[in-house]
This record gives sequence, structure tokens and C-alpha cells, in this order.
Amino acid sequence: MSKTFTFLYKFSIALLLWIFLRTLFKVAIKRFKGSGFESVLNSLWFVLSASYVAFTGAWILNLVKFSVDFIVDVAVFFVIFLVYAAVFGYSVYLIGKFFGDTDGYENLLKSFKKFAYMFSIYILYKSLIYLTNIEVLVKKLERIYILETELVKISLFSFVEGIYVFFVLKYFFETLGNLFYVVYMKKDQEVEAGSFRTITVNLGLLLSLLIAGVSIGITWKAAVPIAGALGIGLGFGLQTIFNNYVSGFILLLSKNIKVGDYIEIEGKAGAAVGAGGDTIFGRVVSINILTTIVRTWDNVEVAIPNSEFLSSKIVNYSMTNPIVRVRIPFGVAYSSDPEKVREVLIRVAKRMPHVLPSPEPDVWFHEMGDSALIFILLVWVDLRRLRRLKALKSSIYYEAWKELKKEGIEIPFPQRDVWFRNKLKVEIEKDIKPEQ
Repeated sequence: MSKTFTFLYKFSIALLLWIFLRTLFKVAIKRFKGSGFESVLNSLWFVLSASYVAFTGAWILNLVKFSVDFIVDVAVFFVIFLVYAAVFGYSVYLIGKFFGDTDGYENLLKSFKKFAYMFSIYILYKSLIYLTNIEVLVKKLERIYILETELVKISLFSFVEGIYVFFVLKYFFETLGNLFYVVYMKKDQEVEAGSFRTITVNLGLLLSLLIAGVSIGITWKAAVPIAGALGIGLGFGLQTIFNNYVSGFILLLSKNIKVGDYIEIEGKAGAAVGAGGDTIFGRVVSINILTTIVRTWDNVEVAIPNSEFLSSKIVNYSMTNPIVRVRIPFGVAYSSDPEKVREVLIRVAKRMPHVLPSPEPDVWFHEMGDSALIFILLVWVDLRRLRRLKALKSSIYYEAWKELKKEGIEIPFPQRDVWFRNKLKVEIEKDIKPEQ
């Protein structure tokens, strides 16, 4: 009778805990019904329920002996893990709700998931210490030293702990940086978005390395000589890398170049796709740790070392104002009426969709060339809306050629008058026999 009572008692406790966990899961699944997180919860429930049935079944059948307190602790662990999963799923839902249609959403979601998964390892570790005697194993690992000196004490456990701390902090700062990015992109503040993300990620990487070093077992007394040795190394082999790294911070803090700016720098890019020129002209896509990415009008992305922006002359077309004036030269015949030419070119310019109405287009009579009258059409454009200047010039040339021809204005070709100083005698041979 006592065995039957014990069996029913254990079965009742396990069943009540099962009903409680199942009810909690149903509430969570109902909350996220129709979302991608519903499948995650269903998969998680399968794993947790299978584990729970195995543990409680072995306990009820006396295959293993667990105390009632242990079963309760396991149930509490499942509840904590379930709550964490629910918070994680709800956070993913909120990110998609507020930033799903914003540029940078995918990067934010990816970094947040990495951080959440890494943090769940910490919860699992603490739960195992509380539920089992794994703490004895941890203490043994703490006494197994890889390197032990007065200044540095690195055990097997501290080494693993330091690596874990580094990745947790790294993913945390990446998530924070990506959150800054989508928040500012939501407000159409592209410059601030890129700058805040880069600064957060870069400073976070440094802070992660420092904290991880302390967790591994490197004391501040040891950090000083290591920093000195690192300085010597930077002075030789790592000088370029360190230079580019510091230059990236200077660029972000000085704000002379920001993400979204349109710049021109000395160099060549895009020869494989037929792009020529002695300079690289394009839009700053991102300012990274060592390089800055510039995308040209041919959609060619160029990685330029950050130090180049401090040592070379840079033209920033949108540093304070993205509205710039474009000059387009024209040559017409000497017989053309300058006022008529001016009228035609301004009419053509006003028809172009990317030409700003204010300031108005203008035409300069530049010079009287060797073979033509040279005029320069001046138009104002907004580089934020116009991505290809050469395409604009091409469109204006097409329309101007048609309009000038319609008005009878000739586009001349190079010609020269040759004068002979002495009299020229010309002899014409007659009766030239055809070749046989």
C-alpha cells in the first residue's frame, strides 16, 4: 500500500508540474501565433517535455532517486528558461514590428539572436551549478593552470570563461550599434546612423578585449609590459594597421567625412568595367575599423585605407551642402547667334528632371575657340537624389543636339585655313594613262 501511495504521490506531483508548464507554454504560443517564433516555441516544448518525461518517469519508477526538492528545482529551471525564451521571442517580435521595413533590420536581428543565444548559455551554466554538483568540476578546472606567474594566472576554466565573455560583449555591442543604426535610419538621419554604429562597435571591441583579458587572468600589472611590447610591435609590423585603426576614429570624430557623403579621392577603380579617370568619385557607404568603403556610380565598391583620408587631399561634395553646380561645355559654329544658343541650352536644362529650378540654370560665353564659340551650361543638382552625373550630362547632350539642330545652329568640326607665303604653282597632268 505504501508503494502504491508513493507511486501516486510522485505521479501527482509530476502531473501537476506538467500541467503548469503546458499551460504556460500554451499562453506563450497563443501570444505569438502566426509569427515565426511559434515554430521555435513548439520545437522548444518538444525538447523540454521529452527531458521532463524522462526525468520524472525514471523518478516515479524508482529507477533513479530524486528528491521532491530536486523535481521542484527542475521545474523552476524550466519556467525560467521558458520565460527567457518568451522574452527573447517578444523582443524579436518588437524588432520586426518597429524596424522591419528599415535598412539595417537584418543585421540588428542577426546580432541580437547571437547575443541572446550566448546569454542563454550563462543561464544554463548557473542552473546546472544550482541543480547539480558541477561546481566541483569547475573548481578543479580553475586549479588546472595553463600559465601561472605572479602577474598572469590563466587556468583552463578562466581561458574558456574569457573567450565566452569576449563573444558575449562583442555581440552585445554589435546589437547596440545596429540598434543605433536602425533608430537613426528610421528618422532618415543616415549620417548619424553610420557614425554611431561604427563608434559603438569599435569602442565595444576594445572594451570586450580588455574585460576578456581580465577574465582570462591577465592583471593590470601584466598589461603594462604587454602594452609596451605591443607598442614596439606596432612601431614595426603593425604600424599600418594601427595607423588605419586610429585614422578611423579621427574620421568619425572630426566629421570631415561621414557615411552618406559624396567624395572624390586620388586613385583608380573600375578599370575592369571600363571606368577611367585619375580619381575615385562615389558615396561613402561605411567607415569600418581599418577601411572606408566608397561605392562609385558604376556600383563598384572600393575599400580605401582610413589613413589615406588623412594623408591625401579629399574633395567632399556634401560636407555641409549636397547641392553642387555642374558645368557642361558646348561648342557651336561662329555663325551662331549667342543669345539663341543661350535660350536653347537653358530650355533644355529646365526640362531635365534632376536639374534644380533654383538656383536657375545659366549659360556662360566662355571663349572664342579656334573652330567654335565655346559656351558653358551651368546647372545645379542635389547629389542625394542624383546618383550619376555622367548620365545627366549624356541626357543634356542628347536633348541639346536635337534642339540646336532644330534651330539651325551648327555643331562645328575642327578646321584650319592654310596660307602660303610664296605664290603656289599648280600643274595638272593631262592624258594620264590608266594603269594596266
